[in-house]
Amino acid sequence: MHLLQKECVKVVVLLRGYFAEVASKLVPVGHPWGEIFSLFGKIDITQLANVLIQSWACLNNVYKTNLGLYNQERVSCYIQYLRRSIDPVDAERPLRNLLADCDRVWGITAITSMTVVYYLADNLRRQREYVDAERLAFDLLTRVKASPMRDVMEGGALELMARTQYVQEKNALAEKNMQSSILHEDRISGMAGSTASIRRRIALESWLRDWNRESDADVVKAEIDQLIGEDEIDRESRGCES
Repeated sequence: MHLLQKECVKVVVLLRGYFAEVASKLVPVGHPWGEIFSLFGKIDITQLANVLIQSWACLNNVYKTNLGLYNQERVSCYIQYLRRSIDPVDAERPLRNLLADCDRVWGITAITSMTVVYYLADNLRRQREYVDAERLAFDLLTRVKASPMRDVMEGGALELMARTQYVQEKNALAEKNMQSSILHEDRISGMAGSTASIRRRIALESWLRDWNRESDADVVKAEIDQLIGEDEIDRESRGCES
């Protein structure tokens, strides 16, 4: 769904065909997953987004019926349904209602409540309501610091706040918070090469170049290259140079 929203249709077509082919070889004949992947591979690409949205809505209803309204798995599924399938403006009110319910049922420092705050702030950022998004990101950080689940949420909260500050041209704050989110991720993951750590460094490098700080950006780029390592193209290029 994410790739379709980014209009990466060719990638979706390739992945869909790959999944169907792998399933035909690995899944026993007659197994439900084999049938699902086979049908998935036959859906008209112009209708695929609608099919996925309807499937997500059905899954959410199943979770709600069988697990209850406030089950954590159901809440997680509902959040992703709203984020991936509904226009951000239309999704804002359901997210606010969900947050009020989660705060009441679990408390403001519960992981589920904080997750809803994160996605509500991200929803406002996607609506370009950057001031409100930054305020919610600050609220999230306040909750996180009082929660026993601090390590799980703090890096993401810092990254979200930094991104809302960047678009408001609060450059010093954006840099500081993104740097803090990188250091936090490196510390808790035990390795600097995690996906989140690399993604945040890529964003920071882009910002530094936007601010005409090429030498600082080059330092971050060197860190990224070291973490990612060389691929075949890099090795071939290095071979040609030598």
